[in-house]
Amino acid sequence: MKIQGVIFDVDGVILDSMKIWSQMGSKFLDSLNIQHEKDIDDTLKTMTMPTAILYLKDKFKINFSDDEIKVEIKKIRDKYYETEVKLKSGVLDFLKYLHENKIKVCVATSNNYNTVKNAFERLSIGKYFLKIFSCEDLECDKRGSSKVFDSALACLNMDKKNVIIFEDSLYAIETAKKADYLTAGIFDEYEKKNWENIKSLSDYYFEDLGTAKNFFNQNRFIIN
Repeated sequence: MKIQGVIFDVDGVILDSMKIWSQMGSKFLDSLNIQHEKDIDDTLKTMTMPTAILYLKDKFKINFSDDEIKVEIKKIRDKYYETEVKLKSGVLDFLKYLHENKIKVCVATSNNYNTVKNAFERLSIGKYFLKIFSCEDLECDKRGSSKVFDSALACLNMDKKNVIIFEDSLYAIETAKKADYLTAGIFDEYEKKNWENIKSLSDYYFEDLGTAKNFFNQNRFIIN
């Protein structure tokens, strides 16, 4: 089996960014100088966004509309990606390796297109990707829909059997596998509870992209 193309998830695979999503509630409250319990994020993490917003409004008497809260949370998210977020281990070397071997690369993310694009530009990795596909733009969800992967595959313009998807989340790997994609699970601390299931479901699995690069190189996994 040889690889001609790669589809990357972003958060937890390319960017070490999952922590911001687990801290969004406390950061939002901090931005308003509202005192809160240290474990507020643990309370919110099991809630949907609408439920979490309602909870925050009721508990802390926040006189914002739901849309206003979403705007403030987006500002916090965007600032983090624009100024703080870092690459995960081994990412740059693997991207250079794929580029040197003429492997086409696309992104399939659940995140916002401009948020990802701006982070990639700051980190000087945008040049390695043909295109960024966002679930937000495509009005889809990786939970059960392969639309974002299918869009990236169409951009790569190659047979599915020669493309591999790198994901860190169990639900996204489940969706990709049901759509008959080749998958590689990447470990992320915030998905560690599902790591054993990810390993059993994925075609390949790696601790990071540096390990993936070594595997590709040793096994001559690419088509030159």
